[in-house]
Amino acid sequence: GVILRMKMLRLGELAHFPFLDPPQARAIAEGTRVLEELGALDERGDLTTLGEQLGRLPIDPRLGRMVLGGRDEGALREVVIIAAVLGLADPRDRPAAAQQRADEAHRKFRDEGSDFAAYLKLWEFWTEARARLSRRALQRLCRDSFLSYNRMREWDDVHEQLVRVMKELELRPNAQPASAVQLHRALLPGLLSKIGMWNQETRAYVGARQLRFVIHPSSGLARRPPPW
Repeated sequence: GVILRMKMLRLGELAHFPFLDPPQARAIAEGTRVLEELGALDERGDLTTLGEQLGRLPIDPRLGRMVLGGRDEGALREVVIIAAVLGLADPRDRPAAAQQRADEAHRKFRDEGSDFAAYLKLWEFWTEARARLSRRALQRLCRDSFLSYNRMREWDDVHEQLVRVMKELELRPNAQPASAVQLHRALLPGLLSKIGMWNQETRAYVGARQLRFVIHPSSGLARRPPPW
């Protein structure tokens, strides 16, 4: 985000900027690589049209790329909801002493095909409850559902800020609900280096630069890991 902002402000090369506490060269290289992956920088390191659009969004460039994907795929309304929460700590509580109870409480939000779609179910639950309950009752509902009331409020606040920015940029949300294909096509450009392929032998995913990872047991995909 810093690199993108400096490019927008024409402040010159990051490596030559007189920071009081200069970032490490490795961090600069990784940040530049991410911006190239997102299509924000061209081969010479100059801002692209897409990069200028990303620079106007007050969120992490990966999340901003998802928002622009939502605009292009007709899924802006859904992607803004998801982007607002991906930059925060997960609002679902799963305390070590009550993991099974928490998983049971969260089951109503689970989507067997997509954890991103599960966020939309959780958002619908929250907005419906917020509209009809008092603050005290809403806090009690969150506690019983193993949700952090404060983090849900934070999600709400960030979403409201993003919606306001979308209006300023004249980005209009889709009138019709986005399909699963539209939603995931919109999210994918911000997650290119996060893609993994299932390895049956090691029971783990292999990602970019040989990164290995597994799906968290609370995920709706944990029992039947998809090939990608």
